[in-house]
Amino acid sequence: MKIEIDTKECNKLGVSPMELFYMICIYNNVSTEFDRNTLLESSYITEDDELTSKTTKLFNTDVSEDMIWFVKTYDNYPHKVGDRVLKSKSINSAEGKYCMNKYKNYLKRKEVDGEKMFKGLLVEISLAKKGNKEEYYQNIKTWFNQRSWEKYQDLEIATNVERFDAI
Repeated sequence: MKIEIDTKECNKLGVSPMELFYMICIYNNVSTEFDRNTLLESSYITEDDELTSKTTKLFNTDVSEDMIWFVKTYDNYPHKVGDRVLKSKSINSAEGKYCMNKYKNYLKRKEVDGEKMFKGLLVEISLAKKGNKEEYYQNIKTWFNQRSWEKYQDLEIATNVERFDAI
């Protein structure tokens, strides 16, 4: 289970991040007990409750926001339509690496905005589902080569608010 704490949400609720974390753990039936000695023995903290370099390495990721948008886009691109495979499931596949290199080249030339690319994909998926046109998805390499997201990135799609409210 992955737990993300939104500090803005904490402020809205009037609770600290630790209090929100505690509530999330209780809600998900996750143990809220911890042993400080375990953290000391595992070299995650010092006697003065300072984080060790071992711990900071866990939290310091050198992943750019642009790469996060790429990963979100790749992960959300349909894998398969019917019997037709559109992309490999693994981003580490030759296909995934090809798309990543293409994306990096676009970034170098300042020809792409990762957030708009992701939005374009979501709009394309939404439109395809609404029009039963999912069989027309391109192979992901073609989608990247032709920058197909640009057709959709600036479109605004209305959502059925009543449907979401009912859920």
